[in-house]
Amino acid sequence: MYAPNNAICAVVGDVRPAVVLGLAERYFGILKAQPSPPPVFTDEPEQEGERRIEVEFDSKPHVMIGWHTPGVAHADIGPLSVLSQILSTGRTSRFYKAIEEKKLAVNVNASLDEQRYPALFTVSGAPVAPHTTAELEQAIYDEIARLTTEPVSDWELSRTQNQLRANYLRSLRRPMGIAFQLTDSEAVAGDFNYWRQGTENELRVTAADVTRVVAAYFKKPNRTVITLIPTKSAKPKEPIHLKPGQLHHGGGEGG
Repeated sequence: MYAPNNAICAVVGDVRPAVVLGLAERYFGILKAQPSPPPVFTDEPEQEGERRIEVEFDSKPHVMIGWHTPGVAHADIGPLSVLSQILSTGRTSRFYKAIEEKKLAVNVNASLDEQRYPALFTVSGAPVAPHTTAELEQAIYDEIARLTTEPVSDWELSRTQNQLRANYLRSLRRPMGIAFQLTDSEAVAGDFNYWRQGTENELRVTAADVTRVVAAYFKKPNRTVITLIPTKSAKPKEPIHLKPGQLHHGGGEGG
């Protein structure tokens, strides 16, 4: 409901609080509070088996895999966020070294959808011909499974934590970025300080934490796989043969 008692505002910068509060009262004080909307909690039932979807489309092949994960308040969000970085951030990431560097696929990306309610950890990518989506899918599973037999190294963990620390510091560069982080944290997590605390939690993640969340969430019954299957393209049109001068004078013959 669009009412002042259900709104979030952040003011960032070199301001005088008394002046800001005065302006807020002057321009928004006439807006009256409304009854608070009823609390909502979405709890999706546990998925009991793998789901597969194939979509035919006149495009290049693509595959996306999603695993159910908890919402922002859960202790496993930090390890899952670190895992996404280890898998696909930079040329030293596991997906890049094992898949992209070997020309099996491009744009193999892992992402955690960090939301108020339970969401998804997704991995997507496009195979490089003559490789198929099935080969790419299996390569993704192999790399994730390898995390349970070859735990994250100290070097990988240090690199990832440096990236996370740098991302946090970059977000402090502009007032607009700070304001967005504050309001987003309050709206999603119910705590404006979640943004900073979340980064601190990520920096405390251990290799054992990563191994644990892989074993807990990356199971076959907990995943949904969507494959984009290219249809046969229409017959290519005959090339257009231009006569000399047809690129000028409105497309007529030159002269």
